[in-house]
Amino acid sequence: MIDALVSGRLTAKPMKRLDSQNKSFVTARFQAATYQNEMIQVNLIAFDEQVCQTLLTLDEGDTLSVSGSLTPKVWKAKDGLIRPIVDLMAHAVLTPYQINAKRAMVTDEEA
Repeated sequence: MIDALVSGRLTAKPMKRLDSQNKSFVTARFQAATYQNEMIQVNLIAFDEQVCQTLLTLDEGDTLSVSGSLTPKVWKAKDGLIRPIVDLMAHAVLTPYQINAKRAMVTDEEA
């Protein structure tokens, strides 16, 4: 696994799920741009309660940055081409909403 920080845009609303022991986790998918401006699919899974709560507040199309353990993979598309994809186990997530709230708090403290 690789420690990574990946930013992108959600392609669907994150979903809460339960494992066989009734412990909750969240899955999501988002697209991230590569250095060649191609899009790569990121499959995201989160177990940390705070990370899960943050993800569940987001909707399709929202932007996010996620740090965690990344595993590169490939898959065969319907057109027969082999495409890259990555799995990311989230340790932390940052959204524009959190950044705006932090900026507002700092601005209020300076006033």
